[in-house]
Amino acid sequence: MVWSFIREFCKTMGRHVTHISKKNMSTLMAYPWPGNIRELKNVVENAMISSQESTLRVLPPERSLDLCQNDLSFEGVERAHIINILEKTGGRIKGAGGAADVLLLKPSTLYTKMKMLGITMGTRTVSHDPQR
Repeated sequence: MVWSFIREFCKTMGRHVTHISKKNMSTLMAYPWPGNIRELKNVVENAMISSQESTLRVLPPERSLDLCQNDLSFEGVERAHIINILEKTGGRIKGAGGAADVLLLKPSTLYTKMKMLGITMGTRTVSHDPQR
């Protein structure tokens, strides 16, 4: 969908975008998109307007757990918090400054929680694999 919108805006804006970083794409894919396709289209359009580079930096809107989170169940808040930390650590889970370190969890525990909550990294659902 993102590339479909980019091609559409490239035509209408006379732009040439050739790349989106893997980190940006992973972040877009992890975001729940409560506004669905319209919200995604608006985010891509705003990124196209604000950047003149061939590499597009497109990120989902900032969310507040208090105001923007639709699922206020414990599981929903936990999922949102983990996604927020993953975004801040660039998707890195292990090591100093990784998401597990920030959350004070073992990496294997974080992988298990992510799998249970259906949190994806890139195009795949996270599985508990200690080798990662």
